[in-house]
Amino acid sequence: MNNLFAPGAKRTRFLVAFGLTLLLATPAVMIWASKAQLVDTPGDESQFEQTLLRDEARRMSSLSLPEGYLPPAEFSPFGGALKPRRLSAELAAGTLASPIGDVAWDPAEDDVIATLKPGLRWGANELTKVEKGAIRPGLNYVLLSAAAQQSPDEAMRSLADAATIISVLPRSTFLVNVEARNMHLLRQSPYVARIRPMDPVMKLALDFGARPEIMKARASDPALRAWVTLVPGVSTSDAARSISAIPGVSNVTENAFGGQLFLQVHYTAVDRLARMADVLSIETVRDAMLLNDENVPTIQAGSAEDASFIRPFDAVGVDGGGIDTNGDGRRINNGSDAVPPQIVTVVDNGISYDTPNFSQTATQTTTLTAPIGPAHRKVHSIQNAGDTGTSCDAPLSGGATHGNTVSAAIAAYPSQLGFFASRAGIGGPTQPRNENLDGIARGARIIMEDAATTAVCTINSLVERGGNVSPGSLLDRMNFAICPITAPAVGFCAGTVGGGTETHLAVLPFGAPSNFSTFQFQVTDGTYPQQAADLDTFLYNNRDFMIFSPVGNNGGLIGNNRLGLALASSPTCSTGRRSTRTRTCRRRSRSPRRPPPRTSSRPARRPPTASPSSAPPTARPPTTTSPRAVRRPRSRCAWRPSSWRRPST
Repeated sequence: MNNLFAPGAKRTRFLVAFGLTLLLATPAVMIWASKAQLVDTPGDESQFEQTLLRDEARRMSSLSLPEGYLPPAEFSPFGGALKPRRLSAELAAGTLASPIGDVAWDPAEDDVIATLKPGLRWGANELTKVEKGAIRPGLNYVLLSAAAQQSPDEAMRSLADAATIISVLPRSTFLVNVEARNMHLLRQSPYVARIRPMDPVMKLALDFGARPEIMKARASDPALRAWVTLVPGVSTSDAARSISAIPGVSNVTENAFGGQLFLQVHYTAVDRLARMADVLSIETVRDAMLLNDENVPTIQAGSAEDASFIRPFDAVGVDGGGIDTNGDGRRINNGSDAVPPQIVTVVDNGISYDTPNFSQTATQTTTLTAPIGPAHRKVHSIQNAGDTGTSCDAPLSGGATHGNTVSAAIAAYPSQLGFFASRAGIGGPTQPRNENLDGIARGARIIMEDAATTAVCTINSLVERGGNVSPGSLLDRMNFAICPITAPAVGFCAGTVGGGTETHLAVLPFGAPSNFSTFQFQVTDGTYPQQAADLDTFLYNNRDFMIFSPVGNNGGLIGNNRLGLALASSPTCSTGRRSTRTRTCRRRSRSPRRPPPRTSSRPARRPPTASPSSAPPTARPPTTTSPRAVRRPRSRCAWRPSSWRRPST
């Protein structure tokens, strides 16, 4: 030590000080160096973004896609999924925007319909040829004339007098249902320019009999499961009887609120079913899957950590629970409070009301004065959509209930009963002590529409039974949600407790898979299935209602890199070369590791589609070129919706 202060030891002291500085700075330098630096490179992701994408890819790789099984080609009336022919805006002018593509108004000039089986189209002897095209009793497409553009109100009155308007389509086209005695009114109307009957094929979903199934046995079953939507105004019972008489049709079941049938149809009888005048559409029954995903705690103000676990809405009394106007200490929906709580409908696989989240008291799930119903603290109703509310909490049933987790995130209120979260041990600055576990709207109450039994709780049931939730008709599910609070004795809602006018929210935390481990990017991706149309119809008729489907949006494109990670991809965007035009969609096909510069020819660009009802391009076939030898193309938005269709009332 004395040598440091000896005469002439200045250099030694400097070296020692420098060494100590490096020693102290080394941990900070290593921490800084290990972080992704925010250094942007022109035209590409920053290193920080690449790190986040790499972590996201690793996480998504653990979420395995279900294996899909394709039915035999002969099960489909098209020999496989039919890809509609969509023309560019210029070429599409003057054509009919039908479900099978942009086709000619004159059936004799339709080269698309001519390639299909005779049973899927009307024969010349089944049509009445008129100066405006062709017509037959039942469903017809009509094109408004230029005169209708000048007097739209008068044109709509004239059209409504001649036929029943079913739906509004692009290019001034309407789908109408006309009786034989009124066909002359359409022919003579100055507001109608063209007429064409709706061919049977136009009632079929494009993937009918060709959609991959999760359950292998179901994929090989020639009796196809189908949802049949009937023409508005048709008697459901009469239609069920006439359809049941078709050879090859079995297990016809009417929906609770009418207008739809569930049935099984042999693939050889599909054309006979489609030719029925009462049938509006036929669609494959889709397997539904619940989705679990990890997320940071989110409590009213973004992430819980950013808000220091502060709950600002709860602090000012805005928690979805209404106002206790009668001062009895309860906020319920039995009519005792002038400002009742919000009721949220959840369609899922059950709820655990034997937990502090939803129990009536700290020791009782229900009481004599507060059974499950309008007077219960948290659970307004458990509706049987396949089960009676049983959960998957048992160890042999998976140990957790998806519906309970979803409901708890919305409306759990354990703190009202004095329950909080603490981690075992002596504690520390990072270990929770008396943490609040209340939901985002802890005062709200829940209607659980239980759509799955305990038999499908475990993951192997997903393969054996095809999907782990069976909601049935989504239109029925929503109609049951708004049944009266006091269960009626007769009618559609007989014996069912709903939310009446006090429920305005529904959560559907499931979806029909489009990506499978064996098949990706179905032809029908991006189309408008009947279930979506049903929900739109319900929302159009119930303007104070909202529906949430939090099923995630992380599609995956299976990669062939070393880590085998799924690359973020979107079926609504197609890949293409860099363009100097303004981009409306900049989602890219991303890789955990950026490949080196391109050394081989660029893959061909896939053609864009022209309308939202057309299917996105299929996935590019695998290449034998090394993945490091081809630079991945960027993606550009392939289409954007050109019009909105208002659901018929």
